[in-house]
Amino acid sequence: MIHRDIKPSNIVIEDPENLETVKLVDFGLSLHCQTCVPHLEEFAGTVVYMAPEQILNQTYAKSVDIWAVGIIMYELLTGRHPFWKKGMDKPKLKELILNYKDGHEWDFPEEIFSPYAKNLC
Repeated sequence: MIHRDIKPSNIVIEDPENLETVKLVDFGLSLHCQTCVPHLEEFAGTVVYMAPEQILNQTYAKSVDIWAVGIIMYELLTGRHPFWKKGMDKPKLKELILNYKDGHEWDFPEEIFSPYAKNLC
C-alpha cells in the first residue's frame, strides 16, 4: 500500500497521552502495488510533501511515503519545512525539491530546534 499523500493534516492523534492512538487517514489517493507507474495525467498528492519521482511523474514505490515522513520529521524537529518558505510559488518549490541531491546536508542549526526536539535524547 502506498499512501501518496502523507502530510500533517492526514495524521490524527486520538489521545495525546497515548501514542498508540496515532493514525494515518485519507487513503483516497493510495494505491495497492509494489511499484507504481502513474498515468501521465495523474498528479496525486500535496506538492509540499511530494518526493522528486512523484513530481516528475516517474515510476515510484513506497519510498515516496518515507520521503513525506522525513519532511514531516524535519518540520517537527526544526519548526520549518526544508524547502518551502512562506509565499513561495509551486514552480519554485518543485525546482528546489528536484534539485535536491543525495548527500545534501540538511540544515539543523541549534537555534531553530523546537524545545520538544531538544528533549528527544
